Amino acid sequence: MRKSGAFESLRRELVELQEDLVRVARRLEGVRRAAAEVATELDSSPVPSAASFSPVSDETVERVVKTALARVGQTQSPQKAYLNTREVAELVGVSPRLLDKWRRTASPDGPPFLRLGRRVLYPIAELDKHFSRKLVRATR
Repeated sequence: MRKSGAFESLRRELVELQEDLVRVARRLEGVRRAAAEVATELDSSPVPSAASFSPVSDETVERVVKTALARVGQTQSPQKAYLNTREVAELVGVSPRLLDKWRRTASPDGPPFLRLGRRVLYPIAELDKHFSRKLVRATR
């Protein structure tokens, strides 16, 4: 029984990683297209093959990447909007089992979450709000 649960947990994590990789691949394709457009505009010529690139300065690479990201509509790397139970437990410093207990008992101590099928996700924005409300000021 325990091995089955561990296997299911690993399988879910692999599925999440695969979904993340698909999103990264899509993002990279968009950046590649934008970089090709920028390079074409800078040189007024097609982008040369990777084999013909000569070493360039870090500043040039940074400038091209920033321009490409701006064209794609994002000036910083994508941020996750949700965390899974394990990630929240590590962030907050509690065990995943305590988060499970808070969910089962609808405890006000537990952060808000959403359930997609069997998957439990915690919106990062809601985590910030929830734990901000839990701040305690020192009294004397």
